[in-house]
Order: sequence, then structure tokens, then C-alpha cells
Amino acid sequence: MAEQLQQQQPGLPVLLCGGYTDERDRWSAIEQQRFHFLQKPYPSAQLLRRVRAILDASPA
Repeated sequence: MAEQLQQQQPGLPVLLCGGYTDERDRWSAIEQQRFHFLQKPYPSAQLLRRVRAILDASPA
């Protein structure tokens, strides 16, 4: 779904969140697509900081 959204809106930042240990096996695919990733569990403050950093780094 994220790939389809980026096709419609290039440059759209994507933050994936996952809690499965096998996600590290797919890290190269996540990096290749330039998706951001946040490993679960995480406190809400960490999510907010990550979203803010992604938005600040995104072109206007």
C-alpha cells in the first residue's frame, strides 16, 4: 500500500512500524524504498519524535 501511495504522490514519507523479529531480514527492502521504520514496542513519545523528525526532513 505504501508503494502505491508513493506512486500517486512521489516524495510522500512513509513510516513503517513492526513488532516481528523477522523484520530485520527485510531491512534492505525497507531501506531501498526509503521507508522509515520504527520497531515495536515503542512509547508514544518516541513515535511523536520520529514523526516530527520525518516531517522536518521532508521537502515542503
